[in-house]
Amino acid sequence: MKKIFLFAFAVLVIQLFPVSGLNGKGRNKEVKVITYNIHHGNPPAEKGKIDLDAIAEVISNSKADFALLQEVENGTTRSFGMNQAKELSQKSGLRYYLFFKAIDFAGGDYGIAILSRFPADSSKSIRLYAQEGGEQRVMGLIYTVIPGFGKVCVATTHFDLPNKIRTVQVTQADSILKAESLPVIFGGDLNAQPDSPELKILFENYLTSGLPHKVPFPNKNPDRTIDYLFTGKKSGFKIKDYSVIENIDSSDHLPLTMTLLYSF
Repeated sequence: MKKIFLFAFAVLVIQLFPVSGLNGKGRNKEVKVITYNIHHGNPPAEKGKIDLDAIAEVISNSKADFALLQEVENGTTRSFGMNQAKELSQKSGLRYYLFFKAIDFAGGDYGIAILSRFPADSSKSIRLYAQEGGEQRVMGLIYTVIPGFGKVCVATTHFDLPNKIRTVQVTQADSILKAESLPVIFGGDLNAQPDSPELKILFENYLTSGLPHKVPFPNKNPDRTIDYLFTGKKSGFKIKDYSVIENIDSSDHLPLTMTLLYSF
């Protein structure tokens, strides 16, 4: 009888005080991020085709809470006048979206976007360094609240190809993120491989995947790492998983995901 009583008491304690909360750190929850250069929704093997359903399916199946997207169009003739960020938001189930214009293109706008499961209470677009006559690049930031965690800054960008320009853009992006008082989640197409000297500052100041880095480009026989996801070292997040979604033909890049753990 005594043993039965002790067993029942133990079960009651576990129900009232879950093991994850006994150490004083609270229970763990997850938030997931995907970064994806969507190649304006064009499957590279099918010239002229725009297939946002395929892109949205990848985002939806990833179960991401935030999608950081590059090479997004709004109202261009090439993508038949679509507001791609809006359509991907509706099709993927991530209800909230922000588009950040970088340049005029084909009768519309071309840039980057962030889709979010949670509403953004503010956002900003910052123009990055560009040489005269070069392509303008931007950094987009949204501010939102993750339930059980608090307010965060989520940011994305698409750095330029020339090394000298990209080096300045990396330094600029680092300064922008360091100026934020909120925990930061950041990612995008950085157009530089892990051994590029200009990326050293990001690897030093932020958490990302362990070595070897994941290889998301090109989508067929990938051999280069130019897409990345980061979070601040003092953000309160821990990286649980960091992986490439393979065998996807909807863009010339493969999507990259990161699952973050936090306690509440």
